[in-house]
Amino acid sequence: MARGTPSKQPRTAMMKRRPGKPRREWRTTTASSDSLVRSQYAILAHSAGALAAARFITNTRTSSPIEMPAAFVWVDLDPLVPRWQVDYFHQGVASVARIFPTIDDALRGFRRIYPNIPDDRLRSFVIEGLRQVDGGWRMKLDPATYETWEPGDLRPVLPRVACPTLVLRGSESIVTSAEGVAALSDGLPNREVREIRGGSHMLLLEHPEEVSQAIREFIRAHLP
Repeated sequence: MARGTPSKQPRTAMMKRRPGKPRREWRTTTASSDSLVRSQYAILAHSAGALAAARFITNTRTSSPIEMPAAFVWVDLDPLVPRWQVDYFHQGVASVARIFPTIDDALRGFRRIYPNIPDDRLRSFVIEGLRQVDGGWRMKLDPATYETWEPGDLRPVLPRVACPTLVLRGSESIVTSAEGVAALSDGLPNREVREIRGGSHMLLLEHPEEVSQAIREFIRAHLP
């Protein structure tokens, strides 16, 4: 994401927000970023995207002449993902492979889990993540990736994230733990931690104005 107004959607700069192996995803990011980066930029990375972004930042510095981000926003995930969350992804293979007859059918599950996201905003987000297939709609996610996702432990690489980093979490999120926040605080050399009151794992959709303001303030404070 180029420096400026942050997106109000939960996206990761130059990459899709999806589970996967961070080592593989940072290579994809590196291959595409050389043609995309033309000016100073920041990376906003939500959930598993934060792991891939951290790999990109720490592995690309010595292997490629690509300009590194001026700032990094890590949103709601532990650097060592708890085993129960990894197992949860593995168990989600059937849902990812499912064909929904209508968009509303796909929306129902999201509404149950995230009741505080306004309907129009949630609908827009879900539609963006669907593709039309024979018989209905299917998520733009790879079931095989869900089945084999093993994110690894990113705590050892955190000290190599040199750019200013804003860690965001929702106060009601069950995804980021107190131990995870402590690991990020201890490992990242130049970081600020902000908690969005009332936010869940999808705080970017629940509180876009507050999140945008926090990111703007962070970027203005750390970038010339």
